[in-house]
Amino acid sequence: MEHGVSVAWSKVPWSRGAYIQWSDDAAAARDALALLAQSDGPLYFAGAHVSHVPGWIEGAVRSAQASVAQIAGRAKTTTPASGSLR
Repeated sequence: MEHGVSVAWSKVPWSRGAYIQWSDDAAAARDALALLAQSDGPLYFAGAHVSHVPGWIEGAVRSAQASVAQIAGRAKTTTPASGSLR
């Protein structure tokens, strides 16, 4: 990124949502995030709530990148003709 961006979210209409706050127990948070970041069959979860940076767009982007990497890895093990995993 060449230029940073800052947004005063409190001044943006309809953006006053809440964000998740993980437990103060670092081990519990780490274990929960590891579980949430795994796919469930064809379903992949991404967002700030599935990152080490909750409540920030950066966390959502990092989480999305991780999910895309998992999908790309899975695509490499799929045979094009049958669509099934090797």
